[in-house]
Amino acid sequence: MKLLKVLVLVMAILIAAGLGLLGWGLTHNMGHKPAVPPAVVTALPVPPATAAAGAALPVAPYHVDVALPAGARVEQMAVTADRVILRLSGAAGPSLLVLDPVSGRVAGRVVLRQAAP
Repeated sequence: MKLLKVLVLVMAILIAAGLGLLGWGLTHNMGHKPAVPPAVVTALPVPPATAAAGAALPVAPYHVDVALPAGARVEQMAVTADRVILRLSGAAGPSLLVLDPVSGRVAGRVVLRQAAP
């Protein structure tokens, strides 16, 4: 019976200590702001400097010419993490042009056509 009383007393002390530490931890952290992760910054790639030192830098980090099909018009643009998708309309019908924003090259082309009945 004495052993049971000692165990109950020890467990009561442990519970009281745990609740005290929990209360202290909650009040101690109330004045601190939570750590905010840094904002994700994406930048366009900058080509290596080919001009001599002191020369004027180009206005844009790079320049890419993308050839559209004859008579095509850009209707819509969507940007993802690693692709730029242009929705085109023209005489050949609607299509999607997928660009790689890092290199500026055409990554793919999707031509949309009506299915045969």
